[in-house]
Amino acid sequence: MIAIIDCWSNRVCNISKIVTDLGYENEVFLMQDLLQRKWLCKWDFDSFNAIIISWSPVTLTKENKDAYLKLFPFIWEISSPILWICFGHQLIGHSMWAGYCIWDFIKGSNKIELISPREKLFSGITKRVFHENHEEHITLPVNFKLLAYSNNCKNEAMKHISKQIYGVQFHPEVSWRSGQILLENFLKLSR
Repeated sequence: MIAIIDCWSNRVCNISKIVTDLGYENEVFLMQDLLQRKWLCKWDFDSFNAIIISWSPVTLTKENKDAYLKLFPFIWEISSPILWICFGHQLIGHSMWAGYCIWDFIKGSNKIELISPREKLFSGITKRVFHENHEEHITLPVNFKLLAYSNNCKNEAMKHISKQIYGVQFHPEVSWRSGQILLENFLKLSR
């Protein structure tokens, strides 16, 4: 079973459909419900094989980042793979002291370059073009390894050096076949 945390995204249905089409059951949790509880714990997610955290219309440089960081204390205690998309990529980076970069608004297709062609997350993806929709991104945080970059963003994808925690600045859920393969590669880590 895969947990999908909806951070007010209008694309969670895309994530859920892709996950379902790949043969995985999934359950969606709403950020608004999490905000009412003020926190989550490891036991809330121990039974899930993997966790995907959606993008959000929240711009972290314009909001109280700490309020969102407090929602996810379980990430350092859980052994299941976690994929943070866009907002989540920035949020996990901020929790590990990454810096913020603010650019012109980036929207549309963008080709990314891999640091290591053998990285499992990108296995089998020949056309590395992904959809972007953001005006800010992060530098590489402490204890993370850079996986990919682009002309628009120096940190398009990263992973923790010892845990199965991944972040992508782009949107695999709306990035055609390349995004589907990336999500499939991530889900294979949960077996």
